Amino acid sequence: MNPELIRNLWLEMTPRRVVLAPLALGLLFLATATASDSAEVVGETADTLFFLIVILWGSWKAAHGVVGEIRDRTWDQQRLSSLEPWQMVWGKLFGATAFTWYCGLICLAVAGYYTIQISGPVSALYGFGQLLTEGLGAHVVALYSSLLAVRRRQAGVSRLEVFIFTLAGIIAAWSIQGLWQFIRPDTFMAAMRNVDGDTAQGLVETVRWWQITFEATPFVLVSLAIFIGWGLLGCQRVMRIELMMRNWPFAWIAFLLFVGVYFTGFSEIETDGARSAVRGLQWLTASSVYAFLVYASALFEPKDLVHYRWIGSRFLTGRLDQVLVSLPAWFFAYAALVVSGVGLMGTLDVGIVREALEYRPHVSADDVRNGIVAWLGFVARDLAIFLFWNFLPGQRRGDIAALVTLLILWFGAPAIISGWGGAGAWLFIPSPTEPGLLGPAAAWAQAVILWLIVASQSSLAANRTAASSA
Repeated sequence: MNPELIRNLWLEMTPRRVVLAPLALGLLFLATATASDSAEVVGETADTLFFLIVILWGSWKAAHGVVGEIRDRTWDQQRLSSLEPWQMVWGKLFGATAFTWYCGLICLAVAGYYTIQISGPVSALYGFGQLLTEGLGAHVVALYSSLLAVRRRQAGVSRLEVFIFTLAGIIAAWSIQGLWQFIRPDTFMAAMRNVDGDTAQGLVETVRWWQITFEATPFVLVSLAIFIGWGLLGCQRVMRIELMMRNWPFAWIAFLLFVGVYFTGFSEIETDGARSAVRGLQWLTASSVYAFLVYASALFEPKDLVHYRWIGSRFLTGRLDQVLVSLPAWFFAYAALVVSGVGLMGTLDVGIVREALEYRPHVSADDVRNGIVAWLGFVARDLAIFLFWNFLPGQRRGDIAALVTLLILWFGAPAIISGWGGAGAWLFIPSPTEPGLLGPAAAWAQAVILWLIVASQSSLAANRTAASSA
């Protein structure tokens, strides 16, 4: 058995709670049914209580699982125990939220009972899947956010951190709920309002993925389950680092491949056999996804100068296995971005490019390729900016300074230049309409200069360390 899960179950599922929770909820549902005499009102009450208990309270419990241990000064003791990473994840995720799920399942049972009476078991099954994915998604995101903060050593004793992690879980639940509402399957509320027994028709009834048509509701349900599984694996990987275990990057590489294949499967254009346009859109979709992951991983990963110096020393001594284990996540995401960018350059459709650029006839495919090369250079520049600010001595808010710098470079400076009537925006952002190699040259020159500055920061830090030890 899992000792951490059992410990949290004993703390959460006390005999008093186990007895009083169904009694209190049962009395509330009975009072609602007696006062309203409407199945719809009772179902809405159950749905609202599920949100309050599982989503709000459960997200707080999941976010508080590790942060609470740090606040109580028991986290270091747990890290030194013999517990495995998966045991810690299951214990913090499902043990700390056990009572909220106990109450939530009661709410699900009530909502499902009335849904079955109105629209049948299929509607109840889909509604159960919707609320279950919302709750699990919220808890996984809240726990993952708190673990990332612990890894960055930013999870202090204040309640602000717990609120932020809880808010991340709530936003994840709202996003999942918005996806379900867009598809509008036979959920609890849709079925209850459909008193005639017809199924609730949504905005999207089918999904085309890799030229295969799927029903929207089961496709979304399976997709959410897979992404929640990836979230659980992410929690386990971060927990391994906290328990001082070696983390090979194969799981992250597999996730990069998965999201690339998953999202590019939706890239389809109805044309007269113009397959080049579809492939170009697929590479563009993959590039956009990988660009987002590059910036997200660069923002949320810890950026310790000592760790980066150690990676450099291992590389110089030929210990490539240790380098592979220690490389940051943004490195692999950027490599995937480069591959997708090269693929995009090889499958450009000039007609679609011109349409995207407001039918500018002077833009050629070579100009767009130069813009993609410049874009890759600017992303490399931005990664160096993240490291530069975080490597400064005594800098505690380097990520905030980096974000402000990126806002100035991507939006402020181009807007000022455009306001002056100049044409030098290509110095800061990719511009396919700028002919020649000026854009790529400017982008990669900035990237090289900034990376040299980052390398000099590492050398200066090494010299300071040597001087202080002497």
